[in-house]
Amino acid sequence: MSAKVSLQIGASNAAAWENVLLPWFQAAARVSWLRQDTTLVVVPYRSHAYAIKGRLLDRGISLLGIRFVSPPELRELMVARSEARLPLREHLRLLLSISAEEGMQLPDDPTRREKRMLELDFLAAKSVARAPDHLLRTLDQLGAAGWDFSALNLPALREIEAHFRQQVMACGFELVHAVDRRAALDAGDTDPLFANILVSGFNAAHWPQWPLLKAAVLSAREATVLLEDPRDEARDLDEVWVGTWEEAFGEAKPIAASVSQIGDTLFTEAEMQGASVRPANYSFLVGADATEQAEAIALTCVRFLAQKNCTRIGIVFAGSGSLPRLVARALSKLEIPHNDGFGHPVPSLFESAEWRAWLQLQRGPRLNSLLRFLSARQNRDGLFSGLSIQVVEKTLRSAHAEVLIDDLSVL
Repeated sequence: MSAKVSLQIGASNAAAWENVLLPWFQAAARVSWLRQDTTLVVVPYRSHAYAIKGRLLDRGISLLGIRFVSPPELRELMVARSEARLPLREHLRLLLSISAEEGMQLPDDPTRREKRMLELDFLAAKSVARAPDHLLRTLDQLGAAGWDFSALNLPALREIEAHFRQQVMACGFELVHAVDRRAALDAGDTDPLFANILVSGFNAAHWPQWPLLKAAVLSAREATVLLEDPRDEARDLDEVWVGTWEEAFGEAKPIAASVSQIGDTLFTEAEMQGASVRPANYSFLVGADATEQAEAIALTCVRFLAQKNCTRIGIVFAGSGSLPRLVARALSKLEIPHNDGFGHPVPSLFESAEWRAWLQLQRGPRLNSLLRFLSARQNRDGLFSGLSIQVVEKTLRSAHAEVLIDDLSVL
């Protein structure tokens, strides 16, 4: 177990910053750059890290030697010193599709009842082979909850799931949640991996990350965990979340209230004595669709940036979706540097538009499939002797008009 684990809990962000986060970073900044072991800050999202970094830079606090990570990056650090092999997502899709295809075999002469049951199994396997992501997400959710697939009454998929796990083991892979649980069990018996670690921003919505976070805390010489008071909308879950941390590492200490924290009155003393308050500057913008809203937000940012006293702008969205992506694209067109907290992760090879267009071309080598593939690749790599897509399309469509066959081998 860690030499020292400190649990802090509070409901005020201002109090948490003044009494926990700021002192922790001030102390870490003095020694983190001298240590060989890593000083780590674990947050659930990149936007959380951006907010903390901005406040620290405003105060002139050095971040040298302090590394901010999200759960996937933390898992990479934890797995690096073990022999576990985590498969990529596309590897799991491939193995699950193979398992489903091998379950699509029908016997030669079954009885009518057996044929009916086998047909249902065949259709289920066919569905998984075509779109393995749905079943894969279900397996992830069950694994995160610590359940086995047999807990579900899905006999048509049970054989596929069993064969899938055999394929994973045969390849020497381990599933994510199995690795996290094993890391949590082994962390206390190994040498510390981190010098100091701060865990902040997690609540009951991050239950699947509990084994990983516990393993990280146990792998540090010193650890500070900042917990939030249970929210009203999810009090039961948050109370269990806090209780689980306290069961593992002792009682959480309440964070002292900030000196400047608002008390039990809605007005300041000056306001109650009749002093006038300068009204805030509000603007309400309406857009017919997400594109107009994104353009309005971007232009509002330009107006704010033109003000001399503007140092940072925050844009708050209700959730992930098309609007944050459109706003990020609009800001990029205006050449405004910004931290995209929602993120635009670069698609992997098996998720890119080029790969999907290539698969469609292989399934149906037709004229339109080829043109879509060329458009996705923008005719790179000198295809067709460097001819432009327009010339290639015009020539092939002319040939198609003559023979009325769009098969590529004919054209």
